[in-house]
Amino acid sequence: MKLVLTVVQNQDVGLVLEKLLAKGLRATKLASTGGFLRQGNTTLLVGVQDERVPEVIEILRAVCGPRTGAAVATTGPPLSREGERSVASPADLSPGSPGAAPPRPGGTIAFVLDVVRFDRV
Repeated sequence: MKLVLTVVQNQDVGLVLEKLLAKGLRATKLASTGGFLRQGNTTLLVGVQDERVPEVIEILRAVCGPRTGAAVATTGPPLSREGERSVASPADLSPGSPGAAPPRPGGTIAFVLDVVRFDRV
């Protein structure tokens, strides 16, 4: 048995859950935030038999693919003293803006973990 732990953007989570349920797969949904783009996301825990992991990954790939368009990230000045936090300000990362290549919003991260024991209580 495997546990697929995946972080999905909030705009994708409804469709991911719908497609998982259509395949008879269950998921536990945990609200979370963070990441480079500081957007809301949801962590899904999906327990599946080993042979069904590719189904879960394919659903994630189909629904959560990278999107095109402008993105805004936060940047800040370097820390002036050890342990001091900086105040973040928005940075335009849209195509054509100076600086690094823009990140591609969308996508997901999936961790596939071995489950030593599973009990449904």
